[in-house]
Amino acid sequence: GSGNAPGSDCTRCGGKGSAEKTKAIKVTIPAGVDSGSKLQVCGEGDAGPNGGPAGDLYIFLKIKEDPLFRRDGNDIYSEKTISCLDAVLGNSIRVPVVDGETTIEIPPGTQPGHTICLKG
Repeated sequence: GSGNAPGSDCTRCGGKGSAEKTKAIKVTIPAGVDSGSKLQVCGEGDAGPNGGPAGDLYIFLKIKEDPLFRRDGNDIYSEKTISCLDAVLGNSIRVPVVDGETTIEIPPGTQPGHTICLKG
């Protein structure tokens, strides 16, 4: 059997054989994850029964909406309003990207609703 000690319960664990504690761990979130993704951190879960090894920690992700960008699958979109003159004649403009800003070329004769793709 697992044994039985007479008397009062342990003050640290209350007789359960394990005590709760808070532990900070560092987890790297991979690029491109989406809401509903699950990360597994091996050996960081609850303690195993009877002194066995710890289980795994599972982290379920929920991605927060961003005011500048909209995500559709693996694609990220942002909108920029330009002047009619820039659309007709073309121009170079600065636009926000995920990791800062970049300059894009607006080709002459750009029509309303036109999408310009950036690689990377």
